[in-house]
Amino acid sequence: MTMMAAASASGHFVTPMIIYPGQRFAFDPLDGFEEAAFGHSENGWMDCEVFVCWLKTFSYPI
Repeated sequence: MTMMAAASASGHFVTPMIIYPGQRFAFDPLDGFEEAAFGHSENGWMDCEVFVCWLKTFSYPI
């Protein structure tokens, strides 16, 4: 499992993303942390595809 978070010195932050391993879950991975985004990869690590998706979806234009 990986957690991706980012914030600026001025206090702006991007929605955090939790990356879980695998494709299917018998539970709600975001239960109790609804303000986060959900991602998944084969091993639960951040990879290029997950990072670009997170950045395009949740970052704010400068």
